[in-house]
Amino acid sequence: MTDDPPTRRIDPVVEAYKAGIDTSLLAEQLRRTPTERVQAMMAMLQLSEALRAARCRGDASEDPPPDYIGAADPSAGGAPEPSAGASPEPSATA
Repeated sequence: MTDDPPTRRIDPVVEAYKAGIDTSLLAEQLRRTPTERVQAMMAMLQLSEALRAARCRGDASEDPPPDYIGAADPSAGGAPEPSAGASPEPSATA
């Protein structure tokens, strides 16, 4: 009997998906605290709800909610952060 470790089977589908994963975005998110990640998620949810409401009204020119004025640059890959006075609670209208 040998003490060789068991060989891992490499799944070609998993390997194909790995090529398209931007690990720098994963690392950026993991540097944040869980609270910061939830706040960013809530900010994106509020933006999504505001955009959906504007689309339903047919108002394509609506400005984003005040929480997003001066938010992080979306091209940087991070989610916009809510302003200091923003509530992390989702809006009651859904």
